[in-house]
Amino acid sequence: MAAILDQLGLNQTYFVQFALFMAAFFLLGQFYFKPFLKLIEARNKAIHSNRAEADVAVAKARDMLDAYQNQIRSERLQAKKQLEDALAEARKEEEKLIGAARAEARDIALSAAQELSKQEAQIRATLANDVEAMAAQLSSKLL
Repeated sequence: MAAILDQLGLNQTYFVQFALFMAAFFLLGQFYFKPFLKLIEARNKAIHSNRAEADVAVAKARDMLDAYQNQIRSERLQAKKQLEDALAEARKEEEKLIGAARAEARDIALSAAQELSKQEAQIRATLANDVEAMAAQLSSKLL
């Protein structure tokens, strides 16, 4: 075996260096790499946890947005219905007032027409009396 090692150019320093390398690897692994790997693992867990919380928050925000939009839609429909009801009520009131105004105008026109008829009848009666008197006057002047 010594001949093989000599042929490869290896002596006892190789085994000492190998033993030192393994010892350094083991010590560094225990005191440097394991804590570093634990730190990286904790960071990954925190990132995944935060991402999951963010997903939950986004879902909750979407639900709240949907609820808000549904509420707005409902309020708009309710406001539209109230507006339509108010317009219908205003139309009814308008028709009622217009009907009352037309009836009052008709009554005023009828009473004015009756008053004119009475005045016409009075004027005709007065003129009929005056015509006889005027005719008598004219006939007396002409004769």
